[in-house]
Amino acid sequence: MRVKIFRNLLGGCVFFALAVYLSSPAQADLASAHAAYTRRDLTVAFKEFRRLAEQGNPQAQNMLGYLYDFGLGVEHSYPKAVRWYRTAAENGSVAGMYNTGIKYTNGKGIKKNPGEALYWFHQAAAHGDPDSMIKIGWMYTRGDVLQRDDREAMRWFLQAAKQNHPNAQSFLGDMYYKGRGRRRDYAEAFNWYRRAAEQGHVGAQRFLAWMYRKGRGVSANPEEARKWQQRADAQPYRNPCSPEF
Repeated sequence: MRVKIFRNLLGGCVFFALAVYLSSPAQADLASAHAAYTRRDLTVAFKEFRRLAEQGNPQAQNMLGYLYDFGLGVEHSYPKAVRWYRTAAENGSVAGMYNTGIKYTNGKGIKKNPGEALYWFHQAAAHGDPDSMIKIGWMYTRGDVLQRDDREAMRWFLQAAKQNHPNAQSFLGDMYYKGRGRRRDYAEAFNWYRRAAEQGHVGAQRFLAWMYRKGRGVSANPEEARKWQQRADAQPYRNPCSPEF
């Protein structure tokens, strides 16, 4: 399960987004901490993020949680990671909200609590976070935390997909292909798989190749099938819902 440093507007990958301009000393200090992390001076980065976190900066608090989470510049500690993620979340960090939800989901550093996880995913989703929308949708498809409701799952996936999130687009392809939440529609499944595939989603690329081979939802086209299969084969398959950490 992916941990957020800052929200990637292009699809939820973990990365740093520095402001083009910095107007306050606090922002300048945050940029300095980011720079130390980027050049892998992790001990310095940890010290700077900790100082800012203790001053109440929610971005620094979330980042401090991340450093504890993966033992970067400091001894690894899941409980301390949880503490700082939650502090960041309570101070308005959307990434902190998501990361708190992840911790309540995987139980690393805190007892698993699906209800708390759902609460924090909802908090982040209310701020427009597409990864949290996907988590909520996934919970509706599984039916273990929430009562299974495929239509509600599709509603959440669609919100994330409209932000051009490839995982959400691929999930929508799955739902349309299987006829879950909507009547089975191979053409619509193809449409969503293609959107995800064009962004490099490996599973969608493989399924798109299969649909071109079989003529499912699109006219059969062996050349297109080979093209998409080759693109998929050029990178390792990665299940977006499998636990990463």
